[in-house]
Amino acid sequence: MADYYPLVAKAIAGLEKNTGEGRRALYERARSALVAQLRGMNDPPLTEAEITRERLALDAQVVARQLPARLQRLSLQARVQVREALELAERCGAERDRSEARALLAALE
Repeated sequence: MADYYPLVAKAIAGLEKNTGEGRRALYERARSALVAQLRGMNDPPLTEAEITRERLALDAQVVARQLPARLQRLSLQARVQVREALELAERCGAERDRSEARALLAALE
C-alpha cells in the first residue's frame, strides 16, 4: 500500500484557491486517476479488492489531511459557545454554571 499523504499535501499546496470545493474536486480527480491507473496495470493485473484497498488508502490520507483543520474549527466553535454560556451564567448569577464554564474554557484553550 502506497503512502499517499505527501502526494495529497503537495497537490493541496498547489491549488490556486484552497477552498473546500477546490479540495473536494482535487480529491475526486485523484481517486479517479488512481483507479484508472491501477486498472491499467497488466503485469500482473490487480484484483478489484486490491484496487479498492488502494483507493481506501488514498481516502484515509485525505481524511488525515483534513482532520487538523476540522478539529481546529470545532475547537473554535466550542470556545465561542462556552464563552457565551459563561457570559449568560455571569448575567444570571449562576455560580456553579459559571465555574463549570470557566473550567471547560480553560481545558479548550
